[in-house]
Amino acid sequence: MAGRNRRDIRPGIEVDIVLKKDQRSGKLTRGIVKDILTRSADHPHGIKVRLTGGQVGRVKQVRPGPGSAATIRQCNERDFEMIYSIINEAAQVYKGVIPGDRWKVPYMSKGELKHEIDAGVVFWGFEEDHQLIGVMGIQHVQDVTLIRHAYVRLQQQHRGIGKKLLLELYKKSDRPILIGTWADATWAIRFYENRGFKRVSEREKNRLLEKYWSIPERQVATSVVLADRKWFELASKDKSHLK
Repeated sequence: MAGRNRRDIRPGIEVDIVLKKDQRSGKLTRGIVKDILTRSADHPHGIKVRLTGGQVGRVKQVRPGPGSAATIRQCNERDFEMIYSIINEAAQVYKGVIPGDRWKVPYMSKGELKHEIDAGVVFWGFEEDHQLIGVMGIQHVQDVTLIRHAYVRLQQQHRGIGKKLLLELYKKSDRPILIGTWADATWAIRFYENRGFKRVSEREKNRLLEKYWSIPERQVATSVVLADRKWFELASKDKSHLK
């Protein structure tokens, strides 16, 4: 939730603020609200507050707390336009990073999104105050589960939303889980590695992408695959049986 309305701010809640000295960089400081300094009902640049640590700045984001209306739910056909919007907004981070011949506008067309859903990708969304702000897809293919198309609105990132979605989807499969992403998207690779996933070898990556995904050959060449512990354990057993 943005911090432009005074009614949304109260002492004791956790917020991200921008200090005056950080206005140019946009660096955020997180803390608990002690005092509300803005007297008007709203402010276009955020309500000014004082944190319990003494810092003063304008609220850019109200953090979800025990009383916030945040939930993870399965998306439905009414969410199609919102899923499309979130994916193409969040995918802007790929521009200039992934190979130029893989970037296009929109990053994912409505036709492509419909094709993914028709192919069995089920989207789950992180909803806050009745507004979807993050999505992640899950797709059961043969004997594995794929995590697909994980995106969070740019201004809502670094709040743990992706982590919460991943943990929720992890519970929905008893199969090994595989994740594919761009080789140049180092932040995405790091995100999954920090949550227990490991990259498979180049040779194995090519085999898995050909077996479980339907993507162009060029995308295979510019992608990586990460797997969970269950997949590596099963792969190790298979190798031992071949000896």
